[in-house]
Amino acid sequence: MSELRAMPTPQRIVMTTDTVGGVWQYTLELAAGCAAAGAAVQIVTMGPGPGDDRRREVDRIDGVELRHLDVPLDWMANEEEALREAADGLSCYLSGFSPDLLHLSGVSLAAFDWPVPVVSTMHSCLPSWWATMRREPLPREWHWHREVALRGLTAADRVIAPTAAFAEGLQDLYGPLPRLRIVHNGRTPPPSSHARGKQPFAVAAGRFWDEAKGVDTLDAAAARMETPLVLAGSLTGPAGQGVRVRAARSCGSLPEAELHTLMAEAAVFVSASRYEPFGLGVLEAAQRRCALVLSDIPTFRELWDGVAVFVPPDDPSAFARTIDELADDPARAERLGIDAFQRARRYSAERMVGRTLAVYRECITADLAAAVAEA
Repeated sequence: MSELRAMPTPQRIVMTTDTVGGVWQYTLELAAGCAAAGAAVQIVTMGPGPGDDRRREVDRIDGVELRHLDVPLDWMANEEEALREAADGLSCYLSGFSPDLLHLSGVSLAAFDWPVPVVSTMHSCLPSWWATMRREPLPREWHWHREVALRGLTAADRVIAPTAAFAEGLQDLYGPLPRLRIVHNGRTPPPSSHARGKQPFAVAAGRFWDEAKGVDTLDAAAARMETPLVLAGSLTGPAGQGVRVRAARSCGSLPEAELHTLMAEAAVFVSASRYEPFGLGVLEAAQRRCALVLSDIPTFRELWDGVAVFVPPDDPSAFARTIDELADDPARAERLGIDAFQRARRYSAERMVGRTLAVYRECITADLAAAVAEA
């Protein structure tokens, strides 16, 4: 059994991912860390295809390759058969690459049979989104989403949740999940920009077409306050859903360098999210020394308690008042920004990669132990 105790890092890993938002950044950070540890990594994108900018990002990472599978993202699939087609397509990639571990971005595909150990990261969950946002039973036509997710949670060798708060919500919804592990997301601090220093405006970032991000609250707050509020993120979703804003200034989705420059200049970063498994944009803003004004939800309390100002998620007046007060008190905003910066060091890419590799080793060790027991 000595070989079990000395189990190495998996040498060939396939990771599935989304091409936009925090899931993409998570995958890049993790793939780069695994490659630096000696693994060959193949990233397989689903949903919208990767543009040239995404391909260039991957090309810059030694040991990482990019492939695209033209199937819907699991949360956008309209029937289980679409997930099965995605699983069949992914199986073809696996047979050609011969990985010794599959890391899924989401849990639904874990419900199908795979020849290698499977780790799934729950970045989000449609039934838990519905439970938080609607506080009513899931519509009957979506019951299959919950059933497939539960099968995936049970079948995956290990499941990663990015916060304890989100993990607790999953277990409230699905029951005990003994294979669930908590690994906070992490981010490499962006390089220094040519920002002008902190300016008296607030910034928010995210997929604002998702009502969970609270863009209605942000826009209503912007109409009540003196401080300008800039929204960096898409107002239109992949299925054509969209929102409009009147008082806040939307600059749409920005290239990463421009977003980081905007954060470096903003005195305040604000999030009015009602549902947030982690919130990578908050971490990026903290790394840029923004004072944080956040909705008072369990996830943000877990990560940022003591270094952020918390506001009820559906209270535009409280957001407006808090942001204006910080803009009028730059010394306090600066102190809060420094506190957030110090806290952000807990959520480094290095720590995330190290803890994820530990989950990989645990997963492979259990798989090998089962094989030895059967021999």
